[in-house]
Amino acid sequence: MANRSTAKDGWDRLSQVVEESGLTLHSFAMAIGLLRSETLYQIRRGQIGISNKVADSIIAAYPQYNKAWLLTGFGNKYADPSSAKGHIPFYNCNLSQIVNIDYLEPESYIFLPMASTADFAIIYHGEDMMPSIPSGTVLLLSKCDPNSIVYGNEYVVVTEKFVTLRRVRSQQSATKDIQFRLEADNPERFDSVMVRISDVLSVYSVKASIILKN
Repeated sequence: MANRSTAKDGWDRLSQVVEESGLTLHSFAMAIGLLRSETLYQIRRGQIGISNKVADSIIAAYPQYNKAWLLTGFGNKYADPSSAKGHIPFYNCNLSQIVNIDYLEPESYIFLPMASTADFAIIYHGEDMMPSIPSGTVLLLSKCDPNSIVYGNEYVVVTEKFVTLRRVRSQQSATKDIQFRLEADNPERFDSVMVRISDVLSVYSVKASIILKN
């Protein structure tokens, strides 16, 4: 006898998707375009399974999921974790490894649709940016053009001599060259660093940060 997906199995899968979305069941129904959330509550109660129409609505809003898995439970949960919207590769290393990031394998993926423009996530170890960014914070970063920097925001700046997370300001030198002034949020312990724009190898914008509590 062939295995069949039951209504209860459908809720087991749907509940995973709802949990990863970070929404309530009612809000999730609105997010996928359902006029009434009762359909999802019926799935939760085991009265009905996931229909093809509901699966299409979920995939339209969350294309990272595999429709076949939603309907049957067979196959991979994700269509393509490495490229799906909202799935951000996480590297369990510190900022100094950014220069080698293209050669590293991600440890896992972080699902965070609101930060889907981030290129990758990495751990920050340091006290320069305390208290706004504590040591151990997971940073979601996106590579950007140094000329597109919004002064006053936090960036990871890479030069031949160092890799640092600082708040970037603009300052004109005596020779009228524009320099970056890299400010720490903890100025009592860490001085600002001056760097010429021409010495900057790459810059990463902080799209979001996840502070892990003990």
